Amino acid sequence: MKIADIFKNKNQSKNDYYKYLKAPQERDKYNFLKSKFFIIIISLFFIVAAVIIVLQFRTAKQIQKLIFNQEFNKAIVIATTYLKDSKSEKISFLLAEALFIKSFYLKESDEANNYRARALDIFNKIVTKGKKLSSIELFAYGFLLSYSKTDMDKGVDYLKESLKENQEDGKLGAYINRRIIKINTKPLHFVDIYERIAFTLYRLKRYREATAFYKRSLKTRPKTIHYFFMALIEKNLKNYKSAKKLLNLVLNTEKNEDVRMNCYLILANIEFKQENFKKAEEFYKKTIELNSQSANSYYFLGKIYRKQKKLKLYRKYLREAARLGHKKAKTMFPSYELKEMRKRRAFGKGR
Repeated sequence: MKIADIFKNKNQSKNDYYKYLKAPQERDKYNFLKSKFFIIIISLFFIVAAVIIVLQFRTAKQIQKLIFNQEFNKAIVIATTYLKDSKSEKISFLLAEALFIKSFYLKESDEANNYRARALDIFNKIVTKGKKLSSIELFAYGFLLSYSKTDMDKGVDYLKESLKENQEDGKLGAYINRRIIKINTKPLHFVDIYERIAFTLYRLKRYREATAFYKRSLKTRPKTIHYFFMALIEKNLKNYKSAKKLLNLVLNTEKNEDVRMNCYLILANIEFKQENFKKAEEFYKKTIELNSQSANSYYFLGKIYRKQKKLKLYRKYLREAARLGHKKAKTMFPSYELKEMRKRRAFGKGR
């Protein structure tokens, strides 16, 4: 390369550099406008987000206050209206709480079931996202699931978790202290949660766990119903001696005729299984004294009389059991009548 060309290239590079230095204002003007526009957008975004958060917070506080004041209808309307235009897990949970608690202020009806179904649907949608629940949310969701036929085990897990979480956030305790949640017209107490867990475990046939929670209930607030279900558990586990002891304890303290009738019926069934037919007969007759529509009592008395070959009494009690709708008695009674008819024909007493 010639020396002249080298100097020429250097001069060209210098000229390009000087041109670049002369045009900084145009370059910076473009970048400045661009960054300013971006900052404005970001600022507006954060302002809108802050407004939404504040509105959500205020709405949530308003709904929670209405729930605490037991104004559930207003809480439901405000939450439903808010969720038509905006999405909020917090408001959705509060709506589910209001629907759940309101359902127990109503008599058992389609309306109450509708409230519970709506509450359960909301919980199901949000829980699938993996959001952490508060103790009151865990309790409400668990309680609803414990009523289902397919998710009772999940209901138990959520109810247990609600008791643990309450030790951290105290929200469930606040609802209980304010006597907001009512089950069967009575304010919810922690013992009612133990009872619900115990009863659901009983339905799941997890008898050992159920017994542990019934014992926990007895320590908190003893009820004869706890002893009654513990007796049922002992009977199902074939611990008949313990079952009889618990049932007699209930009979010594309980005045409700339905409960007493069921105690006598279980005692009768135990004695029947142990082939103590005289005692079984005595207990079945006591159940009939308390409830003349007890089809089971008539049916088993019929079976006792059949074993004792007292066929007239067998026929009498079996017929009555069939009349009261006992399924086995209905199927057995016609066959018994047919056998008797054939016997009478054989001895010339029939047609």
